[in-house]
Amino acid sequence: SSAYRHQIKLPQEQYQLRLQALSASSSSARTPAMSVSQTALVRTSNVVENAKLLVEDKVTSHQSIENTADARVLVEDAHDIFAEVIKYKQFRRRPNVYFARHDQAQWHLTLDDEYFVRLTLRDVHGNFMCTRDLHVSELDHEHKNTRFLRNLQTWRQQYVCDHIEWNVQVIADDAHTAADDVVQVRVIDKRDNEFIIKALRMATFTLQFTAKGTACRQPLILASTKKQIVVTTPVRVRNTTTVDCTSSEDQQAQAQPQQRQSSAPPLLLIPYTAANHAHRAPLFFGGGSGRYRLEMNDSNVAYLSSTHDITKGQTEGGHTVHGHEVGRTQLFVIDYANPDNFDVVDVEVARIAVWRLQETIQKEIGMQSAIQVPLMIRDARNRRFSALDGVKEVVTTSSVHKRVSVEFVATSIAEMYQQYAAQKTLIGADDDDDDGDDGEGVNAGTATTTLSSSSSWDCSRCCDGVVIVHGLRAGYERFEIGFVDERRDLVRHAGMF
Repeated sequence: SSAYRHQIKLPQEQYQLRLQALSASSSSARTPAMSVSQTALVRTSNVVENAKLLVEDKVTSHQSIENTADARVLVEDAHDIFAEVIKYKQFRRRPNVYFARHDQAQWHLTLDDEYFVRLTLRDVHGNFMCTRDLHVSELDHEHKNTRFLRNLQTWRQQYVCDHIEWNVQVIADDAHTAADDVVQVRVIDKRDNEFIIKALRMATFTLQFTAKGTACRQPLILASTKKQIVVTTPVRVRNTTTVDCTSSEDQQAQAQPQQRQSSAPPLLLIPYTAANHAHRAPLFFGGGSGRYRLEMNDSNVAYLSSTHDITKGQTEGGHTVHGHEVGRTQLFVIDYANPDNFDVVDVEVARIAVWRLQETIQKEIGMQSAIQVPLMIRDARNRRFSALDGVKEVVTTSSVHKRVSVEFVATSIAEMYQQYAAQKTLIGADDDDDDGDDGEGVNAGTATTTLSSSSSWDCSRCCDGVVIVHGLRAGYERFEIGFVDERRDLVRHAGMF
């Protein structure tokens, strides 16, 4: 039927076309039932056909000199429709590895985002139909302004069929909901097998794709397939102390909460000292399908815990990031069910540049009692670190007459997980979360509630160190507290009591 007609674009004044049967021996080769005209239209009257299409240069193609190109032409019955989807507009850096959707029967799409859908017929053996493989030289030209198509399995092919009508039908799960209220569907100009879809509300619905041959006297349904659509929220790094308190105090004083919601990624700032593998900080995230892949752009700067397997993902909505070397990299949090739904956080490992006790404090201690002295720990840009749990491993303390004992205290990683779980419970999000007492993760689920703004965080309490001074015997005392940096030098600061 001419519904299987293929059209190949070639300069007609330079090339001539002919068909050659494919057979084991030339003696048994039969004339193919399909035909080709010099207008590059291939037609066949058979349902199953196999031949080679030769493209010859009119000037140099003869018995002694060959300048030809050939393509295998197969005509088969369509079996099903292969559908691919990818986020249409993604104006930011993407993860290095693109994991294809593992569930082809169900698509997870984010609310109010446009997605690009490409439909391709397949035969019973899984071969793509109505396509022409693009030459390497054509790829950059074909996808010059749509580089995202490189992540599609069919991006190396060009749709070449004619007289096929493609349709998309929206089937709402709720019989009382109109299809137009659930999703928008529009056809890309001059590409009738490519569509743009946009989910308008949080819902679950079904898309049915149908290909109909229109060249026959009686239009024929060639193939049909269905996809269940699950609409989710975007994956987001949670606004907690580990990323919100890393700006300098001057920046925090000048900024309003709404101004912090900028296009710049949040920052996870990890200290670097002699114990460079001891420093770590938790990162919390949520949204999407509730299962996540984590990808560190440069594992030489920072690395993930060994518990995370990027091929399997994790259901916990938190992860502990470990610092390794001084530098800056990026961490991607990716929805396991939707590779186009991700968030990114900057991860920086920096040296401690400010180590100073608060001067305006009480300097008298009763015997057998104690006071707390804030210890300011900052980097060279006067920024707080996301966590100081590992600093305890490099802290050294001493006193001259042993009249006081000195102890450094900082919020532990496990306590940060517990505080995060308590904050979410307080606002009514994800009541079924784990308490995170293992220090490695909490369950994120698919909560849509945003944690409270940075104005509610007490950064001095969570991200500053505290020195507890215990009075042992009466008299004046001088103590020292310091840390060992990566050069094995001792950095000290003294206090008199």
